[in-house]
Amino acid sequence: MESIRYERNNRVEWLNEKGKHHRTDGPAVEWANGDREWCVNDKLHRIDGPAFESANGGRAWWVNGHLHRTDGPAVEYANGVLEWWENGKLIPNPANTEKESIYDLIAKVRSHPKCVFVYLLTKDDFVDNILDRDTIDQLGKTCERFCNENLPSITHDFLSDTYDI
Repeated sequence: MESIRYERNNRVEWLNEKGKHHRTDGPAVEWANGDREWCVNDKLHRIDGPAFESANGGRAWWVNGHLHRTDGPAVEYANGVLEWWENGKLIPNPANTEKESIYDLIAKVRSHPKCVFVYLLTKDDFVDNILDRDTIDQLGKTCERFCNENLPSITHDFLSDTYDI
């Protein structure tokens, strides 16, 4: 399936005959700001590296439109924050057995679709962006209690200094 190169106002993109972003030998979209996206049939997809590279240094590994990576974090934010994803699902950092980051905690809570609880975390709950052991224990007990009551939903705001889980 051959792709045709188009130049737009703020990007260069390769589209197949169906008008979908598609390119197998490089990024399918190159933005004027330096961001690059690898796509196959309009889905972010790349096997040999990140399918999204941000000009600011962020990277994300996608396979068939889902965040996915088994040999490291699937998302590397420019600020150093890392997220592990498999088949489109956020998972805990597999190498982190003693400490939990907020992202590991969110992955645990999201893995229980019938679980909801709201717990306000503040900067005092963290040491070097890692939850302290007392906070982890308290959150675990709270989560277990609410999961047993089969309550739905979860909310998280990455932009604030606090987290609602």
